[in-house]
Amino acid sequence: MDIAVDPLEGTNLCSTGAPNAIAVLAASSKGGLLHAPDLYMEKLVVGPSSKHAVSLDAPVEENLKAIARCLDRQVEDLVVVVLERPRHEELIENIRRTGARIRLIGDGDLSAGIAAAVVGTGVHCVMGTGGAPEGLLTAAAMRCLNGEILARLVIKKPEDEERTRAMGADPTKVYTAKDLASGDGINLRRHRCDRRHADARRPLLRRRHAHPAPSSCRAIRPASASSTLSTLSRNRMVRIRF
Repeated sequence: MDIAVDPLEGTNLCSTGAPNAIAVLAASSKGGLLHAPDLYMEKLVVGPSSKHAVSLDAPVEENLKAIARCLDRQVEDLVVVVLERPRHEELIENIRRTGARIRLIGDGDLSAGIAAAVVGTGVHCVMGTGGAPEGLLTAAAMRCLNGEILARLVIKKPEDEERTRAMGADPTKVYTAKDLASGDGINLRRHRCDRRHADARRPLLRRRHAHPAPSSCRAIRPASASSTLSTLSRNRMVRIRF
């Protein structure tokens, strides 16, 4: 079988005792997870309702209008999560120009991606550049939650392209969740690493969904979740965006 692990997403958060640091493991049948290099990825993450309406190469305004139509909202009602990094200054400006709201985060784009596919989190989209390993784990989550991630590796120098091709990945391809996590049996577990909650083993996302998970996915079963999903801790079901 294939296993992808992020032993600590949000190292800065964990070191300062802040919330949202998590450990994540995704497992699949052999060959079911892409062997990608440790590079940056351009990413666009949306929920099930918007998965067929967006494009990684489309302008920010066009994608946000498409998401708003799918969710029967105004663009001004959307919340877009972006990692707070200097490289995202232009992206942030483009989002603000549309009137959409931005939630800047210091770490944890994997948790944000999961939140975009779950109703009630107040997150409708994740945009920007982040680590490829986190992108792979997000893809596994999207397979379970019926959301979508569109991603493309960021190649900065010839050595990156050589390493990418040597590992069997395409440096120019726009990958989908199915491309990144193609296995027929995806299992994802998350464990919260902050110290604010004593009961860190309580399962929040369960096998029983308000809408059925894809047949190719057995379950998404975290041991716990970050504060972006903390409102779900009182519910026994996770509602999936359709």
